Amino acid sequence: MTGYKDIEMINHFITTMPDNWGIYIHIDKKSILNPENIINKANVFKKENIYWGGVEHLNAFLMLLKEAIRSKTSYDYYHLLSGQDYFSTHSSNFDHILGSTQKNYIEVHALPRLGWWGDGYDIIKYYTLSSHCDIRKIRYKVLNKILHYGQHLFKITRPLPNYPLYCGSVYCSLTKDAVETILTSSIAKDLLCRLSNTTCAEEIFFQTVLMNSRLKDTIVNDNLRYIDWNTKKPPKILQKTDFEKIVLSNTLFCRKIEYKTSIELINELDSIE
Repeated sequence: MTGYKDIEMINHFITTMPDNWGIYIHIDKKSILNPENIINKANVFKKENIYWGGVEHLNAFLMLLKEAIRSKTSYDYYHLLSGQDYFSTHSSNFDHILGSTQKNYIEVHALPRLGWWGDGYDIIKYYTLSSHCDIRKIRYKVLNKILHYGQHLFKITRPLPNYPLYCGSVYCSLTKDAVETILTSSIAKDLLCRLSNTTCAEEIFFQTVLMNSRLKDTIVNDNLRYIDWNTKKPPKILQKTDFEKIVLSNTLFCRKIEYKTSIELINELDSIE
């Protein structure tokens, strides 16, 4: 899990997790959240300084996966989450939803894909300021656009790799085999080097590595997350009125959840057996 706010939500999530689950959390180094205030059932780290879209978000997830593998505990699945995720169903239903064939559940789209940061290739081709500032803020957004325009004008682009690229949400549920491939494969190492100073590197890394591996046929193009994008500022902050849709979605997790805003929904979800 990566997070930077809403410690009540993070702690509530931890209390509802089964005792035999490993919990690994990275808190943004800039965040005012104190790891000491997070329930000590979790392994908490505060190493990466993460701005929106920066490759440091990917680095944080890779660090957490490494720590989980180093623990020597044999987990059936590794679920990548944000601090604004919650259970869509009771944890006892996970085995039924995931099945027994060790599939990997992750959203996957082949590049080029129009509308995904240009056509998706822009993520690798162009340098951005995402690792240094929040490019959503007006002054940094303008600077980032100037940087992009200059690269486009003078044809300064980084070369694409000779393997196909894929994109999708970073939030997924992976087997140990998949995690080890992500951490050790030659394509993973090459791609990570290409993603320095890019925007939303985490939205092509996992998909590209797995789709270019022997695990390609184990991938189910569904990340088992309930997310409502049909709102003015997506994704929607889920509330009690979304409960039935969440339950019927046959997913593992839902997002976005905010503790104070979504408390009635959280109580409803906690009542699932």
